[in-house]
Amino acid sequence: MSEFLIIRLNNNPELADWIAVDQAGTVVAGPFSGKLVDAAVTAAGRRVIGLAPSIDVLRTNTQIPPGSRSKVQQILPFALEESVADDIENLHFVSARRASDGNIAVAVVSREKIAGWVSQFAAAGLELSALYADSDAIGEMPATSILLIDDAAEPPCAILKDTHGEVSVIDIPELQTMLDLWLARQHLANEEETQVPVNLQVYCATQSNEDLGVIWDKLRGEIETIDIKVLAGGSLPHLARHIAARPGVNLLQGAFARRSNLAVHWPQWRIAASLLVAFGTLLIGFNYIELREMNRLEAQLDTEIEAAFRYAFPDVKTIREPVRQQMDSLLRARGQSAGNSSGAMPFLDTLQAVATAVSNQPEAHLESLNFRASLMELKLRAPGVETLDKIQQQVSETSGLDAEIQSASASGDFIDGRIRIKPPLR
Repeated sequence: MSEFLIIRLNNNPELADWIAVDQAGTVVAGPFSGKLVDAAVTAAGRRVIGLAPSIDVLRTNTQIPPGSRSKVQQILPFALEESVADDIENLHFVSARRASDGNIAVAVVSREKIAGWVSQFAAAGLELSALYADSDAIGEMPATSILLIDDAAEPPCAILKDTHGEVSVIDIPELQTMLDLWLARQHLANEEETQVPVNLQVYCATQSNEDLGVIWDKLRGEIETIDIKVLAGGSLPHLARHIAARPGVNLLQGAFARRSNLAVHWPQWRIAASLLVAFGTLLIGFNYIELREMNRLEAQLDTEIEAAFRYAFPDVKTIREPVRQQMDSLLRARGQSAGNSSGAMPFLDTLQAVATAVSNQPEAHLESLNFRASLMELKLRAPGVETLDKIQQQVSETSGLDAEIQSASASGDFIDGRIRIKPPLR
């Protein structure tokens, strides 16, 4: 499993904090604090990811007409020209891929700032794989704003990411002012659009939780939910876990993109290429392993289908083969097909799409399933929001139905989520 060294910069160019994690975000070394050059010892064999101070990076979203990625990068500075205080020639604009709703996540930073950060890493003998604003690492949840009270930052600050991905950073003494503005924006949006719950997830240290208790009490009377999670180990393990699992907008693009070192490292690559040719003959043996894995996945899919069947028909004691025909008969017997044999198809097709999507995420568990009036609701438990996203996306892509995450709430080390599936609007 690949490992990452997450290095967080602060306003002191000589000092940094770092921690090593694996792909799942599990800490394998650290956290450490000290001179940036000392982090090079921990970097051996790991991809280096930098986190830059959010106060120096504008993170927002924008709408740009469809086009190639290079075309978007050309338009970006002019689309955001009125949103930035400096001349666009002095700024570095980067973006992520276009989201399903058409929005593009954008990061803007001073060219002088990013050049300084890149130089800091190079001077310390560290080769950056990616560089993000540390606000990209605080996580995200559907229909929920995220607030990180970061006592470890220099100076200490509060980072707020709203449900649209807009980021605000402010000194902790001004937190109440920032929350008042955020709450006003939420109420204004609800006046213009369909009413939606206002939810806030807070991450903070024990002392901050106690110091800010008055603010939390006030918020409880003004929003639907506020969930406070105390970070006993500090903010860096939390940031590292999220950035390793779900990267944000990489600042190393355009003029600051990583350059190839192929010519320098060719002797090592030449040995690797020779080994690759030698091991090529072993691929035939792996076909057997692949076949066994496919059989395992098929058996897992059958298990998920049977579980979904029992949720839908708890009173049926014996399941016959083929299951699809038995479901069809039961649905017609209960009057759900209204005299049309194709009437059962929405349920069966939806069930098949759900079973496939859930079985492809073995770490997720289906807790309950409810189907009525061509609308299916799922309750799932997953290790993270990204797993719920993958299930929702696969259901939408394979079935043509509209799948939407209704809620996601932290429960220990897992996320309890609800997904609603319905026919697409005509």
